[in-house]
Amino acid sequence: VEPQGWWCPACEVANAHRNRFGGSGREAPAAPLPWARLECDLYGPLNCGDRNGFEYLFAIICVSTGVVFLQPLRAKSEAVKALRAFSRWFKLRAPTMEAALGLAQGSLQLGEFRCDRSGEFTCTWGSTKTAFDEAVQEIFLGRWLGSPDAPKSASPHTERLWGTLGDAADASECAAGAAPE
Repeated sequence: VEPQGWWCPACEVANAHRNRFGGSGREAPAAPLPWARLECDLYGPLNCGDRNGFEYLFAIICVSTGVVFLQPLRAKSEAVKALRAFSRWFKLRAPTMEAALGLAQGSLQLGEFRCDRSGEFTCTWGSTKTAFDEAVQEIFLGRWLGSPDAPKSASPHTERLWGTLGDAADASECAAGAAPE
């Protein structure tokens, strides 16, 4: 029994975003080794009036650590450049991460790449490879695409990130005295 006037914001959010497909909605436990499983997604177009013309956000999340790599894009076609930028970012930081984790030099690799079956991430019915396909094959050890018929997303961590960023933007607008759209 709840006391009169009792209200829990976290419970209200949890009820609004509850998994409608049954079960807990949780993925398999996170991979024990950092960077063994990564999720990728592209969000947009954003109508934010960016003076540099950025309309999309490209994100890669390490499922084990929660590290997020975000890259603003002007067009979806820049996803390959963003993927290559992530690869360079990882290669620069890998030696430091290996030292901190007590791993042998060169042992930390980018493992399984997971994404939804979006147009920028797929080939043409298996007959031709896109530049994105080729980049993924060079950079990662494996690739897993979600099925359009499956109720669960292939990238639930990035989907949660988009919701969190949207909520933060709304809160920022409210704090500034503007009404969120």
